[in-house]
Amino acid sequence: MANFHENNLVIAADEENMCKVLTRIAENLAANSEETGFSLDQIEGKTTTAKLYYVIASYIDAYYWCAFAGAPIDQEVLDAGSEEWGANEYHRSHLNTIAAALGNVATKLSDAGGPSVGVSFAPTGRPMSETACVHLSSCGNNYVLKIDYATAWEPNSKDIDSFFMGLPSGDYGVAFYDSDEIDEYESINAFCGLHHGRASLHSVEKKVVDEIINSAQLRTLADHAFYNPASHIVDIALLADNIAVREWSQLDWADDDINWYNPDYNSLIAIDKFIVETMVSFPWIVGVTGSAYEGREANVEMLVPGDRLKLVSDWETPYFSPVGIEVYTADGRRIGNLDGNYGEIMSLPDEIRTILACILPHIRAYAETVKPLSVKRKGSSHSTVTVRLEANNDMLSGIYDEVHNLLEKSLNERVLTSDMEGAR
Repeated sequence: MANFHENNLVIAADEENMCKVLTRIAENLAANSEETGFSLDQIEGKTTTAKLYYVIASYIDAYYWCAFAGAPIDQEVLDAGSEEWGANEYHRSHLNTIAAALGNVATKLSDAGGPSVGVSFAPTGRPMSETACVHLSSCGNNYVLKIDYATAWEPNSKDIDSFFMGLPSGDYGVAFYDSDEIDEYESINAFCGLHHGRASLHSVEKKVVDEIINSAQLRTLADHAFYNPASHIVDIALLADNIAVREWSQLDWADDDINWYNPDYNSLIAIDKFIVETMVSFPWIVGVTGSAYEGREANVEMLVPGDRLKLVSDWETPYFSPVGIEVYTADGRRIGNLDGNYGEIMSLPDEIRTILACILPHIRAYAETVKPLSVKRKGSSHSTVTVRLEANNDMLSGIYDEVHNLLEKSLNERVLTSDMEGAR
């Protein structure tokens, strides 16, 4: 049986360049349409990061091995040559061989008066995980796309090279961390740099990291990364590396497992770390689910972008664990539940939703996107609402004490409401 090889690809870019990244992924998915069922018609007219991600996120998740290769690559990119993977790919040297062979084909076509060619590579990576873990977040003026997945024995290096060789010219911070279960993920290949597209992964302008590290070193780097908030990092290569390090899928956070119901000292230390990271990362844009139930659609019809919203935590809900956050209009009409679905700028995993529920009095919420059923295409089953979250400029020390005191209470006494000062 093949070993699981864990891969963590992170790309950071501004709005314009992240659109290029997502469009290239869409082109690869479409090139493998017999397997993915994806068509480029699905992104026609989608010109923003949010809209593109909304369409393709579920396809990346389900067909991640088709997201990196398949669409044509300009022959001149292949002719130019690129830096190979070296030690990070167990000394394989496929790229020059492929480029030389294709160069011969192009020369023959040119001599025969044929057109310039674009060359397509079918995906070569053998998928092992059933799906990928796909996450898009906003960090200041940049976006970060993270794709975690498992392949057999080794990284899907040919496919990753194909992806970056087909990526249009631009500025991309990229980090790629990979490791194998053969040594229980003890050795991690770490790479990060500033990429400009139209070249293999390792052909970067500036290398930030290119080495093999062990799990203890990665843990130390991750601890430091938590106190270097992503939203404050301007350098997109450093931003990509920051996210890759602290969200490495095989990082052992066992001693940081949090008991939200009856936290001990170690849990409180971990919670404080989350508070630091969370408070400096706003603004967020998060989705709303459940608007189709209990008469909420009628309330959405009356909602306008920019309206102040009220968030209320519920530690006894059967639908979210350990806590849910319900969204209301300022006058108390129910809209839905704060959650993260494909297509929203930010997903909302359980631990992030929980820390948010603990700091609600320091958060202001506004309607960002409002698309009631009445304006959506025929056949839509629910409205679309996103919420913009902003943090007050409050002292962290006071927030620590509030959260610690909150978690000493019984669940039915933990209800908090977002900041509604000045709301009408």
